[in-house]
Amino acid sequence: GDLMARAPAALLPLIEELRASPIEVRYAVGAPHDPLDPDPPSMPSRQLLWVRIREPITKAPGLDAACAAYISDQPLLLTALRPHRISFPSPKLGALATLDHSMWFHGPFDADDWLLYDMHAPFAGPSAL
Repeated sequence: GDLMARAPAALLPLIEELRASPIEVRYAVGAPHDPLDPDPPSMPSRQLLWVRIREPITKAPGLDAACAAYISDQPLLLTALRPHRISFPSPKLGALATLDHSMWFHGPFDADDWLLYDMHAPFAGPSAL
């Protein structure tokens, strides 16, 4: 759509990859900011997303939890960037990686059904304090 028409050619493969992702994401509160905005506004380090695996998955022990862990990685990192006025992709960033985060599973669930993902990044700053 509009994003593809406005995106620099170098980003088109990334956008296509995201569109083909096995993960479906919908914002629970508000609308997403424009990922091509070179100067995004500062936003709170909290996001609520509805997420699911697009296609039905085989029911095997631990598979739903593994899928939820896979789903959780990238949005959490992007949540931590929000207060710093950085979106992804951005020329301000090099390689990105999450090092550690925790998940609690309070009961059985299906990763191919809608799950509310509540993210809060209480700190995002230099590692040496």
